[in-house]
Amino acid sequence: MAHRKDLAQEMLEHVARQRESGMSIANYAKQTGITTTKLQYWIRKFMAQEAGKDTSLKFIDLSSFDIANHHSRAPQLQTCNPQITLTFPNGMCLKIY
Repeated sequence: MAHRKDLAQEMLEHVARQRESGMSIANYAKQTGITTTKLQYWIRKFMAQEAGKDTSLKFIDLSSFDIANHHSRAPQLQTCNPQITLTFPNGMCLKIY
């Protein structure tokens, strides 16, 4: 198991160095003797870890929107643009008017 952790640490260091270098993935891999495929794998793995770091809930404060008279404005909502549009990775789109 220690070998796996060492390899992971080494590869994540390569990912950081490749980013800092400004070189393409292919050029960095060639220069360091790592296969391009392996470096791409570790970059994807690192990005997935980065994306998963902040798992806390996020809330959108809707109190700034005037929704007091939303019933009387219902016909207008069909012609106005959404105030907020959220597009999710799976392609689902949520529009808030």
